[in-house]
Amino acid sequence: MSIATQLPSSSSPGRQRTRRVNAYAIVSLILGLLWLFGLASVLAVVFGCISLGEIPKRRERGRGIAIAGILLGLAGVVVAVIGTLWLRAQVAGLSGM
Repeated sequence: MSIATQLPSSSSPGRQRTRRVNAYAIVSLILGLLWLFGLASVLAVVFGCISLGEIPKRRERGRGIAIAGILLGLAGVVVAVIGTLWLRAQVAGLSGM
């Protein structure tokens, strides 16, 4: 099953041409939603950036999906960093007692 949309082709009026959604953009969005302890978030940003470079070259769709994956990935990285710092502070506070 592929995600595609039908666009009219300029070469023949009866035929339809499909434009696929970039696979890296979809992977970026899924990883951005998962937030697996920061690792998936970093991969979401990486795949999102790769897809933004590929989309114009391959004439694919999915720019918005890639941006959403990048933003979710960045949010996940921020949450992971803050969580790690908070946890370290808690451990340091317990060991100082």
